[in-house]
Amino acid sequence: MNIEKIILENAEGIKGWLNFSASIVLSLALGAFLIFVFGRDNSLANRLPKHKTWMLKTGMSMCSAGALLNAITFSNPAWSEVLLNAGLCTVFAWAAWFHYVRFVKPWKNNKKVKVKKNLK
Repeated sequence: MNIEKIILENAEGIKGWLNFSASIVLSLALGAFLIFVFGRDNSLANRLPKHKTWMLKTGMSMCSAGALLNAITFSNPAWSEVLLNAGLCTVFAWAAWFHYVRFVKPWKNNKKVKVKKNLK
């Protein structure tokens, strides 16, 4: 069978599973990112004014809860939303990984974190 024909015949099922996977990863990545950003004493985010910290925590928590609700209900939205969820999942998974490698891991090993102006 032709691969394009298989994809076209199963597009709705593929879309649901893709959205489910992206929603699970997005929810976990946002949760990890929240912990990595606000879980350290030396985090710059903890030095922000309370209302800005609250806005950031609330916004990221609502996104994480929405992604989890998408996964629990196995929502099957339009392709544009699935693409958006996959993109957000990729961005926040990268951000969580970057924060872990760049800030959390050195902090756990009691190493000073050097922040360069140019990240090249």
